[in-house]
Amino acid sequence: MDTRDLGCGYDFEVENSGHVFEVKGLSGDNGGVLFTDKEWSIASEKQEDYHLVLVKECFSNDPVVEVYSNSHRKFNPKKQITTVINVNWSISTSDLNYTEIN
Repeated sequence: MDTRDLGCGYDFEVENSGHVFEVKGLSGDNGGVLFTDKEWSIASEKQEDYHLVLVKECFSNDPVVEVYSNSHRKFNPKKQITTVINVNWSISTSDLNYTEIN
């Protein structure tokens, strides 16, 4: 089942099996991957049922697919905390009521 739009920490799930799959792609044959905090938390929770599917050379005619089970136990990632600045623009109700429509 495709779960990419559900925000559950993985991309696909085999129904009634407990197995879930997170898919990551690399344009070349090497490089690192990023996990969201949610993805890594679910990997910790699911253990052997959580599978990382790594697609290398994903834009080539001959991509290489590698599957890693129990990513949380197998890898030791570095945690990165990022601060995001968000800019918003607002128009007040009084401005909307006052503005003349041309």
